[in-house]
Amino acid sequence: GSSSSMESVHNFVSSMIAEGKNVRDVIALGARKKFRPVEIMAAMQKQVADNSREKYKNTMEEEEEISSDEEVIASSSSHMQEEAQEKKGTSLIFGSTTISMDGEDNKGDPEDVNWEHEDDWGEDGDEWGDDKDEWGEGENGELMSAPTMTRSSSFKIHDSSEVQRNLDGVILKVSELLYVSADMAGCLLRHYRWDDTKLKHEWFEDQMKVKAKVGLIDAKAQGTSTPNEVQCLSWGHGKVPIRKAHALSCGHFFCKSCWRKFLESEVENGRTCIFARCPALRCNKQHVHKFGCTCTELVPSSTFKKYLKKAHLMKKYNDWNLQSFVEGQEGLKWCPNPKCTRVVEYKQGGERTIECQCSHSFCFSCLRPEHEPAPCDLVTKWLESTAVSDDATELWLKARTKTCPKCQVRIEKNRACNHMHCTKCNHHFCWLCKGPWSKHGTSTGGFYVCKKYQEDLKKGDRSNEEKDMITTQQMLQKYQYYVGRFNDAKNGVMLTRKLERKLDQQFTKQNRSVEHTKFITDATTSLAHARTCMQWCYVLDFYLVAGKEKKLFEFQQELLIDHTEQLQELVETNTVETLLASKKEILSKTTTLNNLRRRMIRIVKEGNFEAVLSYKGDSKSENW
Repeated sequence: GSSSSMESVHNFVSSMIAEGKNVRDVIALGARKKFRPVEIMAAMQKQVADNSREKYKNTMEEEEEISSDEEVIASSSSHMQEEAQEKKGTSLIFGSTTISMDGEDNKGDPEDVNWEHEDDWGEDGDEWGDDKDEWGEGENGELMSAPTMTRSSSFKIHDSSEVQRNLDGVILKVSELLYVSADMAGCLLRHYRWDDTKLKHEWFEDQMKVKAKVGLIDAKAQGTSTPNEVQCLSWGHGKVPIRKAHALSCGHFFCKSCWRKFLESEVENGRTCIFARCPALRCNKQHVHKFGCTCTELVPSSTFKKYLKKAHLMKKYNDWNLQSFVEGQEGLKWCPNPKCTRVVEYKQGGERTIECQCSHSFCFSCLRPEHEPAPCDLVTKWLESTAVSDDATELWLKARTKTCPKCQVRIEKNRACNHMHCTKCNHHFCWLCKGPWSKHGTSTGGFYVCKKYQEDLKKGDRSNEEKDMITTQQMLQKYQYYVGRFNDAKNGVMLTRKLERKLDQQFTKQNRSVEHTKFITDATTSLAHARTCMQWCYVLDFYLVAGKEKKLFEFQQELLIDHTEQLQELVETNTVETLLASKKEILSKTTTLNNLRRRMIRIVKEGNFEAVLSYKGDSKSENW
């Protein structure tokens, strides 16, 4: 259309909105006045923003009028809460749910809380929680006042039906906005990987270019009449009644039987069926047809629903279509548990460890099992090094073997004698100085001592190979130290889960209600999360360079280990009756442990660890 002043466009849009017109009608009526869709959309966005600001202004004025009444109500409510707390004791608030520390109510979840108190790396140990009073225990073990906690979650779990409704809603919204059919909107969104922002931007710039790019044909542009009979374009087929045939916007007719067989074949070929195109040829030349000769019209979802009669194939198509939608959304991912069909919606800025309703905990970034506080790239490197990989093999070879001076093959020394014999090249040499064995004898120290090597050591002469070997031996020693502790913590997680199942069986056998035993289940869940955190703390500790940050990290790590063992011993060594009678102590220790674990994760997340991480591992350390 011709260009027009924005003022006239704004006036036009305002009048249309006042009359209650929808987006489709506004764009259609604007086209008659030669207003471009881009101008109309910009004017509508400005109108919406102006209305929002006006509504916000009115709301603020209303809030100011009732603020005095709210202050009176808040003061009265605060007074009533103080009286109730004096009667019932200290309580932990999780959103709208209160957990009384006297054991009467237990509907909250100490694991799913967000502590308001923030701590950063400190200059001394005071900010690292070395004072037990800060964590909920007094000097005599009595329960101290806990900080107020509010429920906060960084993710939301959806089942596949919810996501399907969201998908249908996106198609409907785009259909109304672009003034196209739902079938065409679905084809456009699938081609653009469900990026509706990019689609709308390119559509309003040049919709014909977008249609050509996607492979869509405007049926109205063909201008041909439809006869009573049409020719089925499959080889060997004749004419069929129009009611028994079907064609897309491209106008290529096939009988219903051919459509059904074609679509079944497409679904059986895999997930590319969501991008299936018309099977006809658009080229009439007599030659060997190539890829460019085929029709580019996308097959819409409605055609699949119409002709796919086999339920399992239709389910496959719907699943792949839904999968493409989830993959196109930045904040959505499938739960990696193969038996789970739920989708996780992640909110930016929160914890990236997701606990699905199927009880599977995983990292939203890399989809591996829970591994906080270690970052994803460090986890990848650790798992590669601990597996049977080239890195681990090279580390062992450098620490335990030397090369033959003649043929360079690696040889392991498995006895005390320094006389080495290479079975590959038949060369005899000394293990220490690597000189020919023919020059060694009683005068050089015999089979177990090399005087030449000792003289070189006194002069400070040591070969590069031996220097590397010593460094690698230190690295191998450190590696074995941390691998052992990593595996111990991993086994601890498995034992804790086993304890959790054992307690659940006892609760069921004794007919214990979930409300009365939930705090014990929460304690075992917290133990499993804490041991997982300990497991990956060892990985982070392995790569940390020796220094102040590492000492502070290890100090906090010791606190986490100490409180984990205390709660583990309390839950593991007592009967169910004793555990029920120790509710206050278990709740206190569970809250303490959760606070320590969350603090550990937050410190790593907010601290500048990149400056003190060595991705090759640090061989200098005091502990290992």
